[in-house]
Amino acid sequence: MKKLLILLLPLMAACASVQRLALPAPQVLPGQTLNRFASAPGQQVDHRDWTAFLSRYVAPDAQGVNRVAYGQVTQPDTARLDGYLVDLQAVDPTRLTRDQQLAYWINLITP
Repeated sequence: MKKLLILLLPLMAACASVQRLALPAPQVLPGQTLNRFASAPGQQVDHRDWTAFLSRYVAPDAQGVNRVAYGQVTQPDTARLDGYLVDLQAVDPTRLTRDQQLAYWINLITP
C-alpha cells in the first residue's frame, strides 16, 4: 500500500497543478484592485494570535479529522481571538497580495 501511495503522489501533484491551470482568472470586486504581483505590500497582517489559537485548541480525532476543543477555550484566548478579528477588520485587503488576500478572507470568515 505504501509503495502504491508513493507511486501515486507525483501523479496526484501533477493533477493538482493541471487543476490549478483550469481555474478561472481572478475577478476584482468593484472598487478594489488585485495586487497579485506586489512583492512588498503596503500592509502586513499579523496572524500570530489565530495561529496560537489553532495550535492550542485544534487536534485530529481518531479518524484524522481536525476538531476544535471549544469547551476548553479560556477567556483570555477568547479575548485574544476577538482582538485578532477586530485587527483584521481594520486591514484594507486591496493593499495585500493575492495570497495574503486569500489568507485574510479565510481567517476573517473562519473563526
